[in-house]
Amino acid sequence: PRHYLNSFRGEPAISRLDQPCGVMRVQQFVTRTQQPSSIRQLPLTTAVVLGAMQQTPQHHYPLSLSRCTATTTTTATGQPPWISQPHLPKLPVPALSSTLDKYLANVRLYPHLDHNKTAQLVNSFAQKEGPELQDKLLAYAATQNAQGKSWLIEWWNRWAYMDYKDSVVINVSYNFNTVEPRERVNQTRRAATLTHAAILFKQKLFDGTLKPDMGKDGPICMAMFRYLFSTTRIPKTGTDVWDEHHDDPEGQRTVVVMYNNRFFIVDVFDKQGNLLPIPDIESLFDKVKQMAPEYQEWSVGPLTSENRVTWAEAREQLLQSSRNAASLKAIERTLFGVCLEDAIKTGDDAEREFWHGTGRNRFFDKSFQFIIMGDGHVGYNGEHSGVDGSPAWRMMTDVLQWEDNYLADKIYDREKEARRSLTALTAPVELGFDLSEEFINGPIKKAEARLQKNIDDVPLHIMKFEHFGKNEMKKWSLSPDAFCQMAMQLAVYRLTNDIFPTYESGATRAFLMGRTETVRSVSAESIAWVKGMTSRDLSHEEKYKLLANACARHSKTNQQACDAQGIDRHLLGLRLIAAQTGAPVPELFKDPAYSYTSTWKLSTSQLSSPYFSVVFGPVAENGIGCCYGINDNRLHFHASTGPTCVVTPTQFCQAVQQALLDMAQLCRVAAPPPKGAKP
Repeated sequence: PRHYLNSFRGEPAISRLDQPCGVMRVQQFVTRTQQPSSIRQLPLTTAVVLGAMQQTPQHHYPLSLSRCTATTTTTATGQPPWISQPHLPKLPVPALSSTLDKYLANVRLYPHLDHNKTAQLVNSFAQKEGPELQDKLLAYAATQNAQGKSWLIEWWNRWAYMDYKDSVVINVSYNFNTVEPRERVNQTRRAATLTHAAILFKQKLFDGTLKPDMGKDGPICMAMFRYLFSTTRIPKTGTDVWDEHHDDPEGQRTVVVMYNNRFFIVDVFDKQGNLLPIPDIESLFDKVKQMAPEYQEWSVGPLTSENRVTWAEAREQLLQSSRNAASLKAIERTLFGVCLEDAIKTGDDAEREFWHGTGRNRFFDKSFQFIIMGDGHVGYNGEHSGVDGSPAWRMMTDVLQWEDNYLADKIYDREKEARRSLTALTAPVELGFDLSEEFINGPIKKAEARLQKNIDDVPLHIMKFEHFGKNEMKKWSLSPDAFCQMAMQLAVYRLTNDIFPTYESGATRAFLMGRTETVRSVSAESIAWVKGMTSRDLSHEEKYKLLANACARHSKTNQQACDAQGIDRHLLGLRLIAAQTGAPVPELFKDPAYSYTSTWKLSTSQLSSPYFSVVFGPVAENGIGCCYGINDNRLHFHASTGPTCVVTPTQFCQAVQQALLDMAQLCRVAAPPPKGAKP
C-alpha cells in the first residue's frame, strides 16, 4: 500500500490516492540519474530507503511550530545565520532503554493491542539486536556531527519528504490565511508591499543582520531559512531534489507572477541593483494584468500538483522543447511566487483558495507563493519539504509587521510622487510554452482531474472561538496548549467512544539542524481525564484534578519531545541504521502495535499568530488534521478529514467547541484561584 501524508506531520497511514508505490516501484524510484551539479542532492544509500519503505509506510509530518521570538542582542555577521552556529548542541541520540520504556507504555494505552506480544518483542529487542543497532547509530551520529550535521537531517529530509511520491498539494503543502479586515488597499499595491517586505527580510537573512529566533535557552537553529527563497522542489522518478539559486544574480532579482493562468517574470530591482520602491513594483504588477486580460484555459501549474513520478515524467517531456526548458528554468530560479486572483472570497472558500485553488494559477514546487485576492486579501502557500512552520511563521510575521509600520508612516504617498515611468523599469516578460493538444488533453487535464478529486476527498471546516483564550486558561493554572489538546481528546472520545493515536508537532530547533519530534498526546492521564469528564459519578473538583494531571503530563511529554527525547525519531533511526548496514528488520517494527500507535488518526499542530491562521491536511485516510491557534482572548481550529473518517470536520469542530465550553465551566467552578489573587 501507499501512504497518505498530512501537511505537517505523522507516521504511517494508508493512502487514499491511486498511484502504485509498492516495493518494486520503490526500487525503480531510487535508481537516480546523474543530475546537474547546480541541483542539490541528499547523500543517502539506496539500502536505507528500501529498508525503511519496505517495512514502514512513507509519511509526512506537520508544521513544527516553535514558540520563538526574535532576539535583540546579536550583531551583524555578514553571512547567513546557518553558516556558523557553534553555540548549538548536536541532536542527541536518546538512551535505548528510555525510548523502549516510553514506547511500551504508549502501546499499553490501547486495550485492543496485544500487550504481552509487544512486551516480549521489546524485551527481545533490548537484549539482542537493539544494543548493537544503538551502537551503530551512535557511531553514525558521531560521523555526522563531525561534519557539522545532525544524525537525522539527511535521512529525515529524504525519508519524510523527498521520496514521497503522492501530490504535495493538501498532502504536504500548507497555507496561511491573513486575518482580515486589515487596512484595505488595491490588489497590486498589496502584492507589491508584501513582495518588497519579503525581499527586505531575505536581504537581512543573507547578509547576517536578521536577528535569530530564540528558544528558552538562547538562539535556535536557523538552517531551514535557506530554503525559504530561491528554492524550488524538482520532481524526479527517484528522489526529488531542491534546486537552489542563492548565487544566481539574475534569479535574485526576480519573482514569478501568475495571473489568469499565465506566468510572468518580473524584475523588482533597478539597474543599479537596488530594490524598487513599492509604487514601482505596483506599476509592474499592473502591467502584468494589462498584458494578460484574457483568462487562459490551461496552464502547466496543475502538473506541480500531480503525483511526483507522473510530474517528473511530464517535466521530461516539457524539457524536450528549448522554449519550455527556458520557461521552467526562469520560474525555478525566482525568489518566490506571486499569484494574483480576481475573485473575492471569504471563510472556507478563501482557505481553499490559499490551500490549493484550481492549481492553474499556481506553481506548487516554489518554496512559497503569496496569493492576493481581488480585494487585497492575502494568503501564503508553502511547500513544506525544506521548511517547517516556525521559519515560515517568522518570515510572514516580520513581513506583515513591516507592512503595518509602512502603512502607519504613510510612506507610500511620498514614494508614489517619485514613481518612475514604466519605460525606466525592466518590463515584465511573459513565459511561453510549446504544448501540443495531446499534452494539454493528456497530462495537464489528468492533473487537473486528480487535483479536484483530492480536493473533494478532504472536507474542511474553520471554527473561530471567541469565548476565551490563553489569558483565562492561565488563570486556571493550566497550559493553554495542553488545554486545547485535552479539548480535542474529549471531542474525539465523545464523537467516537474511542481514543485516537494523536500527533502534535514538537520543534527540536534547539539543536543543530533540528526539525521536529512527535509529541504523543495520548497518555494514561489524558484517557483518565476524558473518561472522567464523561462520568456522572465524579465531583467538579475531581474532574478538575484529572484535567490538571492530564495537562501536566502533556506539558512534560511536549518538553521531552522538544529536548529530542521522544520516541519516534529514535525508533526511525534504529530502523534506518539497520537498513543501511544490511541488518534484518527487527521483529519489533513488524508488530501491528508499532504501526497502529504511529498512525496518527488525529494529527495536530499549534500555530498562534495575531496575523494569520493555518490549514493543513490529515495524515490518515480515516483521520483528522487540525491546526489550532491560541491568542489572548480567542482560539481557532482549522480541521480537515480524510475520505473514510467517521466524523466530518464540522462535527469535530463543534465537538471541540462544546468541550472547551464545558472545560471552562468546570474550571470556573473548581480551579484554585490564581497565585496572588485576593480572596
